[in-house]
Amino acid sequence: MFFWIHGGGFFYGGASSPVYSGVNIVKKGKVIVVSTNYRLNAFGFLAASALSKANHVSGNYGIEDQQAALRWVQNNIANFGGDPHKVTIVGESAGAASVSDHLLSSGSKGLFRAAIGESTIGIGHGTFKLPTLAEAESKGDQYVAQVGCGNQADPVKCLRSLPVQALLAKTGTQGPGGLRWGPVLDGVVLTQQPADAFASGQFNQVPIINGTNKTEAQFFLAREILGQPVDKTHPFDSDGYADRVKLMFKARAPEVLELYPAGDYSSPVDALAAVQTDSGMACSGSRAVGVLAAHVPIYQYEFNEADAALGMFPKITGFVWQDPHAVELQYVFGNFFTPTDDTSAHRALSDRVIAYWTNFARTLNPSDGARANLPNWPAFKAGGDNVLSLADETAASNSYRKNHKCDFWDKVDRGM
Repeated sequence: MFFWIHGGGFFYGGASSPVYSGVNIVKKGKVIVVSTNYRLNAFGFLAASALSKANHVSGNYGIEDQQAALRWVQNNIANFGGDPHKVTIVGESAGAASVSDHLLSSGSKGLFRAAIGESTIGIGHGTFKLPTLAEAESKGDQYVAQVGCGNQADPVKCLRSLPVQALLAKTGTQGPGGLRWGPVLDGVVLTQQPADAFASGQFNQVPIINGTNKTEAQFFLAREILGQPVDKTHPFDSDGYADRVKLMFKARAPEVLELYPAGDYSSPVDALAAVQTDSGMACSGSRAVGVLAAHVPIYQYEFNEADAALGMFPKITGFVWQDPHAVELQYVFGNFFTPTDDTSAHRALSDRVIAYWTNFARTLNPSDGARANLPNWPAFKAGGDNVLSLADETAASNSYRKNHKCDFWDKVDRGM
């Protein structure tokens, strides 16, 4: 069966999105689908000194909600025709980060037998490095003060007395220096960084599918440029692109600009999207697959359909969508956002994706199951680069790391 964990940056979202409807997976893949909501934002991931003092620990309420739902599945899924011994956890974006957390958490041991991470189970600095409890409490204490509870005799009672809107009004952004809503290395629910646990084998060892989309970062950049044409007057012209790279990579910026010259792309925004995709997600996912392959069967994919279903993404003058973050969701669930996206080619690829995912849930091998005539998807071999290209011509590829310049980004991550 499928246990679905929605994304949304641990900040927003819910299981009720029409894109997540499991009807097509149930019909075509013959599996049971369970999806869950979990606490988000400050309600799910606020770590603060007062909360830790009152509860012995704070910051991972959302992950504990997911664990409670997984325990519910163990106790109840047989009543719906499911097998509690054949649970596959599946998540996208923050859902994939949650999948990673369940691989790490002793509290999730035995609650699932396989895992799928879409964009992505990763290791490295930034998004894929968990803040310590002390780091999270420091920012959380600032939040407690901002909502007016910092100087109260009982800050926890004060927090619980505030209306929801008052708490949400001060949640701020997730940008540099802002509050980071997400899981915390609290020493109880989560005790090790992913990079350490995955490399040492000290995690819940189950077969895994992990992957990314070709141009993940387009999704995040689009939020910055909505309502603006992408041309030479845009803040991300060639000078603006270079300034952004310098801000992000400081002393390494000349190397980045040499590897990703703006002239090689249709626009400076596309160049920046490539930089952010490769540094932030593609190579973090590849890094994780490389170390996990030493311990468990793992299958890596890249979603890179040349003419993807893009109706769910806004139109921006001069901006050409390719395969951004979240585009694969329509194919995984078989729910296309617009009628014009529901083409025979898109539906054929969706059927293959559903077959791979559900074969894996049933047999632990995406190529082995009820759906025949699928292109073979071999398990990743440590030291290799065999990645399944999910496209109209689905086939194994051996150029993923070269395409995303992962040797360079691995060195950057190691500080070399």
